[in-house]
Amino acid sequence: MAIFVMLSAAPQLPLDWVSMHAATSVRPDWSSLPVRVRAYAEEQLGAGVTKAMTCGAGYTPGLACRLQLADGRRAFLKGIGGDHPFAPQYRSEVEITPLIPEGVGPKVLWSTAPEEGTDWWLLCLEDLPGGNPALAPGSADTAAVIEAVEKAVKALTPAPLADAEPITKRVGSWLTGWANLAAGPTQDLDPWAVRNLDRLVSTEPLWQAAAGGETFIHWDLRPDNFVMRADGTAVIIDWSYPHKGAPWIDPVLLIPQLIMAGHTPSEAEKAVAHLPMPSPDVLTSFAIALCGYWEISARRTNPPGVPFLREHQARAASIARAWIAHRTRWA
Repeated sequence: MAIFVMLSAAPQLPLDWVSMHAATSVRPDWSSLPVRVRAYAEEQLGAGVTKAMTCGAGYTPGLACRLQLADGRRAFLKGIGGDHPFAPQYRSEVEITPLIPEGVGPKVLWSTAPEEGTDWWLLCLEDLPGGNPALAPGSADTAAVIEAVEKAVKALTPAPLADAEPITKRVGSWLTGWANLAAGPTQDLDPWAVRNLDRLVSTEPLWQAAAGGETFIHWDLRPDNFVMRADGTAVIIDWSYPHKGAPWIDPVLLIPQLIMAGHTPSEAEKAVAHLPMPSPDVLTSFAIALCGYWEISARRTNPPGVPFLREHQARAASIARAWIAHRTRWA
């Protein structure tokens, strides 16, 4: 998250291009930024901003907008104030993104921290004008996204962040949704989940024993965290989690995204089967753990500035239930 400024010598899309993905956050626009932030960004960019379009996709309430510069270049700008509740996530992105090889992630041009004079986290990257990929069946973008993840797994093993923490240290505590739901009232759960709750709870943690490894994990792979290049390849953005683990984790995270885009569970699994994959039992456990996370998260209130997050998580939970049912044949 942090401010991303992406530059290109020649624009390839109209500035009023709008992401195909529904907005999940309410973002500030360029004109509402503090004067010192705009002045600093323009100084670093080497040109003034003549036009700005706020981009709505994503799950945090920071700035994200495409800019047209006075010298004809384009830029994409993303950021947040240093005292915002989401600031730690942006700080991680500022620190991690320069470590990601160019081509796997975007090219970094410059960055700054709040204490350097703007009170904001700022990060400047190349312009990636191709927009977010469409993962629907038959889309050429799907193959490009899968190839990008395969490339990332290879390039990020071993992890480029020396103190990357094991994925289970933090994420393991997040993916305990079914156990937490079973401890309270269950009348609002889907009937299938109620019937299988004991099995969901007992299977939920089993993936953790197979999650160790030295691969740097993105963890948040969704269509809005990929951007297409003009040559049809995809770049992964929003590197904000300092985790390492097994090389199968990010490839498996693509499966529910493909299902949400219209692939059947069988088609989605087949599409990534050539990437690193865990054993069938571990894959089932991980699917259950992801579903439990989305189930319990969807029942929380929305964070400030992100009014549609829980609705998205409820849909993700429904998709994951179908994926689990496909894998387990539980009635």
